[in-house]
Amino acid sequence: MALDCLEKRKQEYKNVGVDYFQPWLVLMTDGKPTTKEHTEAGPHAVKLEAQGKLVVFPIGIGPRADMTTLAMFSKKNDPLRLNELNFRLFFEWLSKSVVRVSQSRPGEKVGLDHEGIKGWAFL
Repeated sequence: MALDCLEKRKQEYKNVGVDYFQPWLVLMTDGKPTTKEHTEAGPHAVKLEAQGKLVVFPIGIGPRADMTTLAMFSKKNDPLRLNELNFRLFFEWLSKSVVRVSQSRPGEKVGLDHEGIKGWAFL
């Protein structure tokens, strides 16, 4: 559903001639998929990512998060496990990353703060 919503929003921007940045999908889980739709979404996300139409951040929460399944959602960003449920540092990093991108031009490559990842993720 999230992928469909993102595609619909991008089409709305295109229809009115508004430039936009590729959407980011932050996928967080503390387990593994429970439905067929969940597992089918992985290859679709990877396809969109390969076409430059999506950026995916797979994040595992807690020791039972299925990191192998999370890896199915991105070939560009390895899944990371949140360190000690440190959501605050994750969302601070995410916010700073969004600011970096928003200060660029659509289509321009922007590097993320890889040092900031160390504060919230197991590496």
